[in-house]
Amino acid sequence: MSASDELLQALEDDERRLEEQLDKVISDNAETFARYWHFGDGEGGDLFFKIIALLRERGFKAENKKFDSFFGLYEPDKNKKALISNALRKAVFEADAYRCQHCNSHQNLTVDHIYPESLGGDLCPSNLQTLCRSCNSKKGASLNG
Repeated sequence: MSASDELLQALEDDERRLEEQLDKVISDNAETFARYWHFGDGEGGDLFFKIIALLRERGFKAENKKFDSFFGLYEPDKNKKALISNALRKAVFEADAYRCQHCNSHQNLTVDHIYPESLGGDLCPSNLQTLCRSCNSKKGASLNG
């Protein structure tokens, strides 16, 4: 067996041992984990946050963007556009009577930021409007139509 094969085998054995240890920890504490699972967000988030916090307290590197952003330790990419939820999109369309606010068309509708995201515009209903794709393309990131 070559040195690289031995190293690969050792890494696989180590991973297998770690998985067995984790399985044992989960099995031994399943009831506690199940009860704790419903705290906070109700989807296990508090349990994961607790694990991450404990690992970090003990000096381990435990990266998690959701944890860091929740505690203000992570700043998301400012160039990445926020997603408009289906519920918000529907609310904007309904508020604008399913009509483009520039040409009054009712086809190929999109939700547009009145004050563009790229210029600091918020993702809130008062900063959103219904535009058809054509008018939205013409407007681009400008403040006027």
